[in-house]
Amino acid sequence: SCQQHIDLKCFFFQAEDGIRDAQESRGLGDVYKRQVPVTAENFLELCEEKYYNNTKFHRLVKNFVIQGGDPTGKGSGGMSIYGCEFEDEFNEKLKHNKPGVLSMANSGPNTNTSQFFITLNQ
Repeated sequence: SCQQHIDLKCFFFQAEDGIRDAQESRGLGDVYKRQVPVTAENFLELCEEKYYNNTKFHRLVKNFVIQGGDPTGKGSGGMSIYGCEFEDEFNEKLKHNKPGVLSMANSGPNTNTSQFFITLNQ
């Protein structure tokens, strides 16, 4: 089961193409503030506020993704920094084509809050 307790630690430093995880080999990948500014701001602010501390990865799709960011631990909760769901942001240069890609998880178009997923394989 992926219902393990975690403290999601967000350590970032400024990089030319956005913000890169300081522990990239083990961590969260890239947060592209220029390409997806609303989404990046939401995720980074939630990290800074320690919103993700003590949350669980509530969903695992073997060899595909692991999902977290829901304080209820069930996959049905979460809140954005904007106080409501926010619209999807897409950038054709950003792909889910390698392990460690971080992206917002949602329940349908334009329903982003705090949940995210991290790709496990290509």
